[in-house]
Amino acid sequence: MKRFTFDVVLGEAPFDGTYAMGIVHRRIGAKFAKIVTYFEHLEIQMGRVLAVLLNDTDSGTAGYVLRAIVGPKIRRALMEDLLHKSPENQKLPVLFDEVIRKYGKLASRRNDYVHGKWYTLVEQPDVEYLERRVFLCVYNEHGSSWLDSVEVHEAQLDEFFDEITALLDRIETEVKPILDERRAKEEALQPTRAENVLASRPEHDASE
Repeated sequence: MKRFTFDVVLGEAPFDGTYAMGIVHRRIGAKFAKIVTYFEHLEIQMGRVLAVLLNDTDSGTAGYVLRAIVGPKIRRALMEDLLHKSPENQKLPVLFDEVIRKYGKLASRRNDYVHGKWYTLVEQPDVEYLERRVFLCVYNEHGSSWLDSVEVHEAQLDEFFDEITALLDRIETEVKPILDERRAKEEALQPTRAENVLASRPEHDASE
């Protein structure tokens, strides 16, 4: 019985040379660190998106809910279900479809980078330190193998970082105003604390 297809594909890493575990390349290492640390800020900002989808104004609580869901695919599925099935969200702009879709792709790629296995080709003739080649092996349903490795270039990391910052900017400029407007309306409908205190006092006869 054939249960799955497993094609053996030779990776991009050369068979000759000496490899070190991890990223042994200053610029690529710095770009990797920048991606990982900035992505945490994106995770926080996605709390604003979820707050809007929950018809709420508290992005902090929505952020706790989002972070409690570990898998990026489940997070995306949750937000898409709220967007497409909740009656309160039917008038939200297509912006939310685009932000959720983009976030899902970036989160999946971020996980590949963080949980994958990195190798650096450290000994090659006539190759300077900053020109070392770096390879990534991503886990799949069959595990991982050095033979599946792909080379990662600085330009790819730069592009990925730009996509993260672009999504951050979009949430700040297009999603946050929606949340702020809802919060302002909610606050305008609530009586002030002083009004609450006066309303809670028993009425007294004017002759007293």
